[in-house]
Amino acid sequence: MGIHRLHGCAMSDAMLTALREFERNNGPRWKSKLIQEWSAGHDLGPELQQVRNTIGPSALYKINLNTTFRRLPPAAQPAS
Repeated sequence: MGIHRLHGCAMSDAMLTALREFERNNGPRWKSKLIQEWSAGHDLGPELQQVRNTIGPSALYKINLNTTFRRLPPAAQPAS
């Protein structure tokens, strides 16, 4: 399992994959749509809920899924 770093928060491959899938399914305004879904309390699955709990809605606008994430070296990955 890979761990990626975003604004000081660790995100798993599963969380990143869920974001990319949501982006692919919801088009160019995917961030607004995701925040609306979170605000309405809709269940979008555990990975997207974990993203919300980890980085929060405000950090979502700062990311670019193609350039923001970098993989941490194995030694720096938190223990499961």
